[in-house]
Amino acid sequence: GDSANANKLYVAGKIIVVKQTLPDGSVQSFEFDTDYSTNFFLTDGQNNNSGWIALDTYSVAEVNLPAGWDMTGVTCDNGDEPDAITLADGDIVTCTFTNTQRGHLIVQKTTQPTADVTVFTINASGTGTITGGGAGTVTDVLDKDYEVTPGTYSVAETVPAGWSKTGDTCQGVVVAPGEIEYCLLTNVKLAKITIVKDAQPNDAQNFVFSGTLGAFTLDDDAGVQDAPDPNQYQNSQLFQNLVPNQGYTVTETQPNQYWKLNSITCSQGAQVNVNLAGYSVTITPLPGQEVTCTFVNEKLSPTRTQGFWQTHTAYTSTTFNTYFVGGMQIGTAPHKGLIFNTQATGASHLFGAYYSNIAKTTGGTQRSAIDKARMQLLQQLVTAKLNCAAFGCTIGVQAMITAADINYFSGTASQIIASAGALDAYNNSGDTIIVGNTGKATPKTSQSYANKVFWNLP
Repeated sequence: GDSANANKLYVAGKIIVVKQTLPDGSVQSFEFDTDYSTNFFLTDGQNNNSGWIALDTYSVAEVNLPAGWDMTGVTCDNGDEPDAITLADGDIVTCTFTNTQRGHLIVQKTTQPTADVTVFTINASGTGTITGGGAGTVTDVLDKDYEVTPGTYSVAETVPAGWSKTGDTCQGVVVAPGEIEYCLLTNVKLAKITIVKDAQPNDAQNFVFSGTLGAFTLDDDAGVQDAPDPNQYQNSQLFQNLVPNQGYTVTETQPNQYWKLNSITCSQGAQVNVNLAGYSVTITPLPGQEVTCTFVNEKLSPTRTQGFWQTHTAYTSTTFNTYFVGGMQIGTAPHKGLIFNTQATGASHLFGAYYSNIAKTTGGTQRSAIDKARMQLLQQLVTAKLNCAAFGCTIGVQAMITAADINYFSGTASQIIASAGALDAYNNSGDTIIVGNTGKATPKTSQSYANKVFWNLP
């Protein structure tokens, strides 16, 4: 027995452990544990030689693997596994341990405007393995660092509402062992524009807009009595998800000559070009900018309707007696001439104009077509002259009244009716404007004053 053991001491083999890293040349140190020696450490290109050791079966293992590294290969040139290396007489067995360093894919975010705090959700995927999975988030100031094994990777982004993706270098990114690769996702925040209507005073008038943002209608009828449909239109319109750094033109159509566009004002800091003469503004919003532009329209003068003047006896009479001391001219004789307001039963030409029957004379005779037209124009013409006298009116309205006087005297029935329609629009145009105390309506008194016989021949 002793002789056999003694012979074994002189029959031996060697185990050589070699370290290989990807990438080459790494200075990272790797620890090895064996059952034939104490633990030892190797870096890339180094080896450990056991020296001659007795013939037996041995194991070699890499332990305490450094963070960021994977053991990606181990081979022994005699075909054995490293945990069962069998030495025969004179064997020199070389075992090579290969470690691959993980890389990093760093996803960066650039937003316009800069330093926006919006969080963007991303998800990376690829041919390798992603430590912790591909889900992640980025912001303009916070990158996402993916630790990955070597491979090719792409990053998908969920674009939030109100944003647009304008740049992406995160597709097909190749990450080699130990490399750090950067990619960039660029997003621009879409803009908003709000158009506001400010009618002075508030009025049921609808205002129509057109331009780059399309056609829309606004009004400013809050608190207006007898507004036909207060909920049909609002006084503002919001436009969202607009591409920034391009011009958007909004043009207001002036509803009639009784309104004036006084101003177009926009949010401080907005890039705008106001063309007041053209009733328009061109807005060039910056990324993420919310621009509000207000169109301010002023009704040029107050008016009161035919129904008001014919029923407010005292107010109408005071106005007439103040501004038409020598009478009010209506047409030209024989269709008509000066009319007066004698405040006595059946004596007032003025109230007779309002209360005479349009279709028939006081005797019941049917009026001719042209006289019916004159009676319609008469009521609007008297009303328009009272409005201009009491509240003032533009040169355009004065010219319209002059034309109506001419048509009353010498126009065709269609011309007379056209003048009546134009004056009716004017007489209703400023009815919502407050004019102060006008007293109570006294329609019975007005009717009692009416001289209807005077208008049998209009």
